[in-house]
Amino acid sequence: MIRTLPAVLLLAACGGTSTVAELHEDAAMRGRTLELYSTTPDQRRCVSPLCGGDWVTEINAESTRCKDGGPSDVCYVADMDLAGTASPSADGAGLIVAGRLGARRFGSFGKLGTFKASGDVWVAVDDGFYQGTVHGASDNGIRCITTPCFSTDLITVGHGNTQAVAGLDLSALDLDTVENEAVWQAYSEGTLFVAGVIRLDPNGSVLVADEAWVPAK
Repeated sequence: MIRTLPAVLLLAACGGTSTVAELHEDAAMRGRTLELYSTTPDQRRCVSPLCGGDWVTEINAESTRCKDGGPSDVCYVADMDLAGTASPSADGAGLIVAGRLGARRFGSFGKLGTFKASGDVWVAVDDGFYQGTVHGASDNGIRCITTPCFSTDLITVGHGNTQAVAGLDLSALDLDTVENEAVWQAYSEGTLFVAGVIRLDPNGSVLVADEAWVPAK
C-alpha cells in the first residue's frame, strides 16, 4: 500500500478538523483518555497480504496491543480501512488516526491484523517515522516585545497536559513551500501534530521536531 503526499497537502488544513484540544476534551467528557495511532506503509517486498499493509503504533503509549493480544512496539495490519473517517481517500507517507485494531482471516494466510479508522485524519509531511513525543501544537495568542516569548502551547497526546514553549524548530523536516504553508496554517488553527524533543536555549524552550502531521481532506 504505497501512499503519496503532495496531493493531500494541497487540500490539507482547510478547516473542519477537530482541534487537538477538542479531541482531548471530548475524550475526558466520556471518561476516557485520548487514543490516537500513527501509521506508516509497510515497504517490505513479499507476497500480499503478508506484506504491503501498514505499521500501526498507539501514540505516546508504552506499547501497542496487536491482533494476538500481546504488547508490541508496532503492529502490522494487512487492511487499513479509512471508510469511516472524514477523509476516506486520504493518501500520505504516514497518518495519525483514531480507530480500533482487530483481526480477520485472509484465506490460506490465516488471521492477520486489521485497523478500522474513524474521525479525522492527519497526514505526515515527511515519511511518518518519528522518535520524539507527539504533541498538538498551537498558537496561544501571546505576543511579546522581548524574548523568551512562550507563544506556543503543546498538548501531549494521550496525556492532555499542556505546556508553553517559545516556538517550534522545523528545520530537520526540510519543508517545501506547500508543506510549510500547510504546517503553519494547521498551527494557527490548533490542528497540528508534531513529534520531537524539547530543547532549552537562550531564547527559551523550543520543540525540535522530527515529524509533523496536518489535516487531510
